[in-house]
Amino acid sequence: MMAAVSDPIALRAHLEGLFQRCGFKMPQGHAHAEDHLSTLLYLLGVIRHRQHKALAQSSQTDPQEFEQLETLFNFALKHHLLNWAPAWIEKAHSSAQSVFYKVVFEMLSAVLDEFRAKE
Repeated sequence: MMAAVSDPIALRAHLEGLFQRCGFKMPQGHAHAEDHLSTLLYLLGVIRHRQHKALAQSSQTDPQEFEQLETLFNFALKHHLLNWAPAWIEKAHSSAQSVFYKVVFEMLSAVLDEFRAKE
């Protein structure tokens, strides 16, 4: 579970561990500790992409692989994103000076609401 981590080295280690548990490597050249929201969204996207790829090859797809990916997606979503991101997004939205960022935070909030509704 994602604890409040202010140490960038500890946060990077946490994110690397999460990616490793999910069977992936973190992308290179990204400030993961400074922007772990996009890193987690990237991980969720990679998992979904693998699921869709598996469905496209349905005759060769192992149902257990698809379910394992779904379990990983739900775990990362529930324990590493939904437990802190909604409050952070709300705070960022109220602090945003520009309409652009307010809309970005509203869209992100709507996406997370959709994920939460499917739990």
